[in-house]
Amino acid sequence: MQISKKDLQIKRIWTFKIWDRSAKDGRYMHNATFLNDNKFVAVYHSSTKHRFEYWKVTRHGDSWQPVEIGATKGEFMRNNSPVQGIAYDKKRAHIYLAFNDYLFKVNRDGMVLANGRFHTGCEFEGICVNNSHLLINCQRKHGILIP
Repeated sequence: MQISKKDLQIKRIWTFKIWDRSAKDGRYMHNATFLNDNKFVAVYHSSTKHRFEYWKVTRHGDSWQPVEIGATKGEFMRNNSPVQGIAYDKKRAHIYLAFNDYLFKVNRDGMVLANGRFHTGCEFEGICVNNSHLLINCQRKHGILIP
């Protein structure tokens, strides 16, 4: 969905399919982070294949082209917690995933580089990278963390 900066009204809505090799094996993205007006990185969790996939989606005119850029085999969280945030560090080409108060750093290919838990007592609700600094928005109104 594209929203006008001037009046915050919807300018365009795009619908497109993402699948791996076959339209029968479709992907439904729950989390994405925009890199610019024409490109975003999204994460897909396959509970049946026990893996997380990372997709770069690029806009060309009025169409979008998805390309899988990497995948992580296995599960990050054993309790089926959903991804609560995704961020992409363009300078280092790292993907960050947030679950409750856990954070994972992954390279573009899907290899886990680091992980940690913050013990904040509240869930992460969103994350972003700004000037190579990771910012974490916590569930409570006073909660912005800079690790």
